[in-house]
Amino acid sequence: MGRRRDAGGGVGGRCVGTRCTGECGVMNYYQDRPIDLNAVLNFDAFLRYAEKVALLSLVMGLQPKRILEIGTAKGGAARVLVYGLDWLCNDGVLVCVDPEPSWPEEVKYSIQHRAKLVIGYSPAALREAHQMAGGDFNLVFVDGEHTLQAVLDDAHGVLPLCEKGAWIVFHDALYHPVWTAIKSLIGKPRLRNVGWLSTHSIYHVEDGEEQTRGGLYCLEVVE
Repeated sequence: MGRRRDAGGGVGGRCVGTRCTGECGVMNYYQDRPIDLNAVLNFDAFLRYAEKVALLSLVMGLQPKRILEIGTAKGGAARVLVYGLDWLCNDGVLVCVDPEPSWPEEVKYSIQHRAKLVIGYSPAALREAHQMAGGDFNLVFVDGEHTLQAVLDDAHGVLPLCEKGAWIVFHDALYHPVWTAIKSLIGKPRLRNVGWLSTHSIYHVEDGEEQTRGGLYCLEVVE
């Protein structure tokens, strides 16, 4: 038996375009909701095209209900994550942690129906983020301070707040301090090495030396 679709591509009349109330109650397997990939690729974010596609695909494929973003800056990655939640048409939420977020008004408007903001430093602010999410996280995007110790603190801080099967994705994994931290986490208890989701790199000058950034690397919480 067919299902009535609204003009925005949703089902049951509650989905409008890519904005969703989470009340249509139909699994996306049966929906064929449209994806405006050009819009996603053009979100203003510190992400390569391949990284945006990878993040969007993770949300669409894993169907998380509670996402954590550590380090949100201008909200570019948050827009990608929220777009994925809207496409899923579930009641998923995104909680962003940052001591100095700088969301433009356009970003606030486009994600405020799902995104919650905790102003503070990770890992100290993670408990509050967990309370806002209403449960353990299914997906974590780590893009905070890019020092070895900060990345380790983020990972160790969020691990107790993740459910079994959650994916922890590290941005700028090609940057030496971040990669050093990731390597030290591989093989640790509760973590399974998933590997690279994107190896697209960018280069910038730091302290007079050219540095490599970019890249997404993933670990899975297994117990």
